[in-house]
Amino acid sequence: MVAVSGDPRYDGRLNCMWGEYGNPPIVGLFVPSIAHAEEPPSILNSFWNNVWEKRDYAYGSCGSYYDPVRVREIQDYTFFAEDYTFWKYDELMTTIPEGLSDSELKTHLQEYVDCTVQVATQIYILEPQVSHHTVTQEENEFQITTVSNSTINAFQFSASSDIEISFNITGTPDTSGFCYVTIPIELWNGWFKTTIGEEQYIISEPLQNDCDSLLNFTYTHPNQVTITGCSAEYLLADFDLLFTSNNVRMIYPWDNTPKPLGCEPAMVSDWTASAFIYTKLENVTEGVDTDSNFVNQTTGKAVGDLGVGIISFGGPVVNPVVKYSESDSTPIADSAPIKFHDEGGVCYFQHRNGSSIPEANLPYSVLDNQDMFVIELYGDADGRYMLLCYGLGWKGTYAAGKYFDTEIYPNLESYNASWIIVKWEDTNGDGFVNAPAEGDTYTIIASNP
Repeated sequence: MVAVSGDPRYDGRLNCMWGEYGNPPIVGLFVPSIAHAEEPPSILNSFWNNVWEKRDYAYGSCGSYYDPVRVREIQDYTFFAEDYTFWKYDELMTTIPEGLSDSELKTHLQEYVDCTVQVATQIYILEPQVSHHTVTQEENEFQITTVSNSTINAFQFSASSDIEISFNITGTPDTSGFCYVTIPIELWNGWFKTTIGEEQYIISEPLQNDCDSLLNFTYTHPNQVTITGCSAEYLLADFDLLFTSNNVRMIYPWDNTPKPLGCEPAMVSDWTASAFIYTKLENVTEGVDTDSNFVNQTTGKAVGDLGVGIISFGGPVVNPVVKYSESDSTPIADSAPIKFHDEGGVCYFQHRNGSSIPEANLPYSVLDNQDMFVIELYGDADGRYMLLCYGLGWKGTYAAGKYFDTEIYPNLESYNASWIIVKWEDTNGDGFVNAPAEGDTYTIIASNP
């Protein structure tokens, strides 16, 4: 049994212990338990039988002695399963919020224990193949490890400014498979673009320990996997890849209260502005911010699967998705690069850390005939692509939609920026938000890069 002191927060209730299930330990599995999480997962009730099967296999024809080759075979995937629980515990310690009530803390700890024990026991039971692949970059050797219930072949590695890993995965046709890949941080420490068949997604926050990044995915046999190290920023130029041909969730700020995070009712212009992007999407699901299937009603965080696109219009006053992304208490991995600030009758766009952006401000008093908007693209901690668009006022939000429709989308290859701030002016004086070619003026104030 291994005890981990955990963390001084919550008076020691984060302490975790790893207990060995099954006899003997040499072919058993150590899994985590936390006293404050109370009952262990039910899957452990019969797990003894699985360990006993491994014991019988490890004896083989050696009588009362273990066959060292078979023991090592079992330990290869068992040690990986145990390492996975350690990785997830480290992640828990860095992400668990402050100030949780006893019941909230218990829920977080139960989720950790249930999830990791489920994964670890399934790895142990399914006996995946552990393969170590030695690769070379700039005359230095590194080891990439795959753990899979599939047969992996044609493993290839290439490196220039980025890295690329590819391999084939085979098994009984039309059955499900899983694969874990560990990649040394010294080889690549950044984001990963993973392509499985025709499906593609980006992992912006891979699970990491001090030495490796861990990726995992599921698929149907047979298939092909390509993993590419990629830039740590998404670009507006990638819109077609990340949104047009992807699964997208369009989240509208509702026009009634109560709403998450105490947000105010939205205006119809926030919805109509969304239409300028909606028409570019091939597979989109619509929802509102008061629907828990689309927005966490406590935190304001968008809800969606790994790899989906999330698009939302409207600023933090009316949109909880934006308010969550800009809150100082939100983890950096979930934070938008730009945030709204107002002080002394003036509205500002600032960098995430609160630093100023030259000329990115306007007084409230002028927002009837000029405005400013941001269009920003980033990845959140759950591997989703976030596109947020809003103005300092409602006309700015509407102008953001028109600008994207007429200027950005027809010229995507020219927008190698992850965010852009643009000033709109009612140059023709008709009181309406017109497109650039219809008489109004649009001036880029700042972008990245």
